[in-house]
Amino acid sequence: MAGLYGGSLTVGELLQHGDLGIGTLDSIDGELIVLDGKAYQAKGSGEKPEIVEVSPDALIPYAAVVPHQAEVIFRQRFEMTDQELEERIESYYDGEIYFVPSRFMGISSICMYV
Repeated sequence: MAGLYGGSLTVGELLQHGDLGIGTLDSIDGELIVLDGKAYQAKGSGEKPEIVEVSPDALIPYAAVVPHQAEVIFRQRFEMTDQELEERIESYYDGEIYFVPSRFMGISSICMYV
C-alpha cells in the first residue's frame, strides 16, 4: 500500500467539482471537510480537536464532493428522537436511497450521529 496515500489532486482542483463533501489529506493527515465551497481539515490528535481552513494548493489522495443544491428544506421546532428524524428525512424521497448528501444546521443540546 506504499504510496497510495500521497495526494494527486489539489484542493483548488477539487473545489471545481463540488462544494459539499468529505475526504482526506496527503498522507491521511486528518479528515477533509468541504462545506459551502471551502475546505477544512479536522485534526483529532492532541487534547482538543482542531478545525482549520485548508490551502487551495494542499494535496489530497481521496475525496468525494457534489455540487450541493437543497432539494428539501424543513424546520424542526420541537424535540424528536433519532428514529423520528430519520423517518422524516426518508419521507421526502421515493424508492431506495443509498447515499444522499445532507447538510444539517441548528443548535442542539445533544450529540447525534447521522
